[in-house]
Amino acid sequence: TPATERIPDTSYSSNRLETMPSSPPPSSTSSSLQYYNNPDFDNHNANNDNSHQREVFEMEQWLQTDVMPTLEQMYIKSYARNLVAIGFHPDCVTRYELTMEDLSFMKLLHRKFFHHEIIGTNTQQ
Repeated sequence: TPATERIPDTSYSSNRLETMPSSPPPSSTSSSLQYYNNPDFDNHNANNDNSHQREVFEMEQWLQTDVMPTLEQMYIKSYARNLVAIGFHPDCVTRYELTMEDLSFMKLLHRKFFHHEIIGTNTQQ
């Protein structure tokens, strides 16, 4: 077993001590840990965040211009985030798989209208 070093645990008011390994375990060279303190990994995460923000912004624009132009901005933002989260994209053929349950984050009448606009059928639920 690797040698251990005692360090105080400052997250509690007690003087409890935790044992921490003084050297990384042998498995630390595995691929799952190679990204630790890696600037390329951090840049990748930042790029994903920017990509996600851009996707949400584009969804907001689409909702506001093409689908529900009179909808209040707070709903546009919320619905756009949720649609991106479920993987919805207006140009993808999978939009026809969208169900009323998938849109449970929307207000009832918004949900019915949106579903009708996307699927093109009347939803009586």
